[in-house]
Amino acid sequence: MRRLAKTFRKDDYSSFKDYQEISYDEVFVYDFSNPHTNRLVYSELSKFTKGDIFSFGGYIFPKTNTYIQISLLFDDHVVHSYSQPLNVLWNRIGFCFPCSVQYQTAKVILTINCDQLYTWGITSGTIDLEHYEILDGLSDNDICSALNLPHLMPEALYLPHDSIIIMPNPSMSSSYTSRTKEDFIPLKKCSYCQRYLPIGETIASSAFHHHKAKVTGFQNECRSCKKWRINDYFNPDRSSDKLNESSIITRERKILLREPEQIIELKDRETGEGLKSQVWKRFGKKCFNCGIPLLLKDVQLDHTRPLAYLWPIDQYATCLCSTCNNNKHDSFPIDFYQSEEKLRKLSQITGLAYDKLVQKDVCEEQLQRILANIVYFANNLDARTFRSIANKVIEVRPSVDLYKILKTTNANAYNDLMTRLNERKDS
Repeated sequence: MRRLAKTFRKDDYSSFKDYQEISYDEVFVYDFSNPHTNRLVYSELSKFTKGDIFSFGGYIFPKTNTYIQISLLFDDHVVHSYSQPLNVLWNRIGFCFPCSVQYQTAKVILTINCDQLYTWGITSGTIDLEHYEILDGLSDNDICSALNLPHLMPEALYLPHDSIIIMPNPSMSSSYTSRTKEDFIPLKKCSYCQRYLPIGETIASSAFHHHKAKVTGFQNECRSCKKWRINDYFNPDRSSDKLNESSIITRERKILLREPEQIIELKDRETGEGLKSQVWKRFGKKCFNCGIPLLLKDVQLDHTRPLAYLWPIDQYATCLCSTCNNNKHDSFPIDFYQSEEKLRKLSQITGLAYDKLVQKDVCEEQLQRILANIVYFANNLDARTFRSIANKVIEVRPSVDLYKILKTTNANAYNDLMTRLNERKDS
């Protein structure tokens, strides 16, 4: 499939160097005179007509953790608005919206509570449906629903972030001074769309998926091309089983680590409150990372120490909003929060000792369960789940290779596992 993908790539570049080199570009820095709520108004937007799909996106870096309100106005009427938490790193923002009637003017207003903001690649345009053959036949509303996903924005809009940018209207925006700073944001070229896009340590800040075997540590294709031009194009008839592989692995990990029983055991016997309610109140009914107030129904219980490394949900869980929870993903606390002050605060709230909170390791108790029954787990887990666990274990404990241990313990079980994994590759 990879060779076929390369054949269909619409460019004249074949150099490995082109796609595994990091470059840097200058960014715009806005120093606001008011440290409280500030606005950047973008009014010089691309022209569009009825039937177009309007799009807007870019990358922003606030000086403090905060949240942003993004509003789209057609002829000075708000037609679309949403909020998003921001971390002290490069955050990806963007959306698309169908134009059902003819409009004369469009504005996008960014409202943010901070005194300094960096931006890169802020731009707007109309959606070019040639990028999404898999969406042919869908209505404009359905296309926008498919594209308006936080983990795909703004790359999925295929805007020219690296070449055409727009500036805020100073007469409509809050008072600020603007300057440029060179060599600030790291970029990498996508092998498909040929855009230079940001890379970063976290999912929230990177336009590319991580790839440990690559020189830069990132895949050749941006996450949008990976989805729309590779995965969906070359696998148009993927079964729901394949589409939900990650959810299958996650579900099996939770069963393996006995999470359902754990959650029942953590229920407060006196008040009847479940773990979710307890954690929500413990964190002041707010997302620990971005500080946005949360209703109980919007709370995402984060494992604190990642499930992928065999840490089950426990009394040390963290209260996060859905965006921050998705951004944290499989990260260890020390990689995601980074600030010692924030890590110590998390230790204080959860009651988890600081030295344990900042440690990057697998759960010893669960690892020993697997090692003691490795043949059973190899035979009964989905082969992909075993592979995922083995990869995470050897990442933090290079001396513990579950494949080798299984092969030494029972060669037949090892051969059967490898057969199942190879079958998944071929299907």
